[in-house]
Amino acid sequence: MWHCTLVPHTHNDTGLVSFWLGRKENDKTWVERGKQVIQELEPLAKHSEWNYENKLLLLRAEAAYSTGEYEQAETFYDKAICSAKEHRFVNEEALGNELAALFFRETGRIHEAKIRHSNAIETYNRWGATAKV
Repeated sequence: MWHCTLVPHTHNDTGLVSFWLGRKENDKTWVERGKQVIQELEPLAKHSEWNYENKLLLLRAEAAYSTGEYEQAETFYDKAICSAKEHRFVNEEALGNELAALFFRETGRIHEAKIRHSNAIETYNRWGATAKV
């Protein structure tokens, strides 16, 4: 009998949405759910760094952002983008740049936000996601 299980990319989506809701709703319950997703993803990243490292780093960036650890968030965004680029996940490189742009905009670093936003547009274009651009 077939049954449905969460696939790893769904874990990542759940984590990203959880952190976003935690910030927007000022609700620590969502942030804790995002942290649970990080714990669930860690063994996958250990097993297959190539596939999951950038996803885990992006979730860690969002966690740090959600808990006010802005220096740590910036470091994790940069590492997530570099990992996605190194492992040739163009779509996730673009998403990392997009989320970093939002982080910088929302924390008042407009110049850096514009740079990251431009990087996201260029990367989404390279991926062929013209509707997203």
